[in-house]
Parts: sequence; C-alpha cells; structure tokens
Amino acid sequence: MKSNFQWIDRNACVSALSSYCVESDVKFDQAIKGVLLHSFCINISSMTQKHMAALKKDVMKRAKDMKLELRAPEIGDVVRVAKLVPNPLMGGYRQDNKNLVEAEVIEVRRMSSWIHYKVRRVQDGEIQEGNGHMIKSIVKRASGALSAV
Repeated sequence: MKSNFQWIDRNACVSALSSYCVESDVKFDQAIKGVLLHSFCINISSMTQKHMAALKKDVMKRAKDMKLELRAPEIGDVVRVAKLVPNPLMGGYRQDNKNLVEAEVIEVRRMSSWIHYKVRRVQDGEIQEGNGHMIKSIVKRASGALSAV
C-alpha cells in the first residue's frame, strides 16, 4: 500500500515558514530545514516538486509582505526623506538636491494598493506628502528604538 502526500494545515505551514524566514533572516531552503513539517502534512517524503514550488512561492510572498509591514513607518516615527520644494516652472514639486532631511510622520493613509504619508520636516517645520518611495529610511521609531532599515 502506497501512501501519498497530504496537507493537514497548509495555511499554518506557510505562516510558520514565512515567520521563520523573517525572524531568522534566512531563505526558504534554510527555513524548510528549521521548521518541523510533520505537524502540517502527512508523508513529507512523497511531496512533489509541484507542491514544493507552490509552497515556496506562497512562503516568499508572505515573507515579503511581513518585511514590508515591519519596515513601514507609523505615526510619530522620525524618517529621512528627500526634501521637496515647489517647482514654479512646471507646477507641483521637485527634489531639492540629493540631500535627505529628517521628518516626523504625522499622518498615514492606507488604501488597498498604496500607502500615503504626510510628514513634517524637523529642519523647517514644512509639511510634505508622498507615497512610500519618498521615505528613504527610518531613523527612530516612536517607541524610541533605533532601526537599521
């Protein structure tokens, strides 16, 4: 009698593997060795390449989303942004040199596909708005812990 591979709880397996990847900062191949899969599936040795590829795809996508959530600044965080100044010729704003200035996040608006930030520059108190590309790094979290993002 030949037994086949079968999932017990695939979603929990994806969650466990992706959190292991993020916490240990490892790739999928090391995470698969670090998490016991026996509690998530039956007869692991019969797992096909198709199952493994689908699992890897889902784990890496979830890990990427988790990393983005960890890197996303919240209200009160001090961040480095490119200084934007009004552009009188074309309207709108342009980047002032390549210098980055510190700013405090004062508003975060989350939509289904994007996040919009409003920040107050520490240097001159001016307010500027933009998406996540405007923010280059997090200097200090609101809780006071330093971040090396």
